[in-house]
Amino acid sequence: MRILFLILWSLCFIVSSCSDEVNREVKETYPSGKEKLVIYLKDTLVVKEELFYETGRVKSRTIFDDSLRQFGWDEKNSLIEKGVFDLNRAEGKIFRYENNIKVLELTYKEGMIDGMLDYYPNGNKKLYSRKGPTSTKGEFTEWYEDGGVKVEIDEHGKTEVFYKSGQLKSLTWQKPEKQDKVTQQWWDESGNLVKEEFWEKGVLLETKEYKQ
Repeated sequence: MRILFLILWSLCFIVSSCSDEVNREVKETYPSGKEKLVIYLKDTLVVKEELFYETGRVKSRTIFDDSLRQFGWDEKNSLIEKGVFDLNRAEGKIFRYENNIKVLELTYKEGMIDGMLDYYPNGNKKLYSRKGPTSTKGEFTEWYEDGGVKVEIDEHGKTEVFYKSGQLKSLTWQKPEKQDKVTQQWWDESGNLVKEEFWEKGVLLETKEYKQ
């Protein structure tokens, strides 16, 4: 919600500035008197916002110009989040970090999450998902930790599952014009077809098993 608010709020202040002078204004303090929220103004235009921990370290920094850039740090000053947004299109990305390693990437379109990518601690991709443009179906990919593809689902619902070797393990698919008819197939690690199932409207019609 904070990201959407900042995007909408920023759009209201994209105007030409008459002066290059930037004024610093404390908007909120802790009970101890230490700064908590500070904004930077060019005339009446907010160009930067900073949120502080009570220790004085910067917690987050948001910069407003042609784009919106946002950064966040933990109390040990390690980067935990950064994001860049195109304010005209309400599009952008957020990257999240743990122990200075990227663990999550979020893609926004029209102010909403459009895609999500998770990472393993070693930096390899773990999970990717993206919503469908015109339906609840979308794209999905899961990887093994060593980088090989484990599961892949396309926007039509075609599902492929792989062994760690890369050999296809199972396939679920249906023809676009016959969505109520589904075929499932399984292979062994040597690539031999071992089983098929044929479904229609959620009912199993036929099973075929193959001996090698």
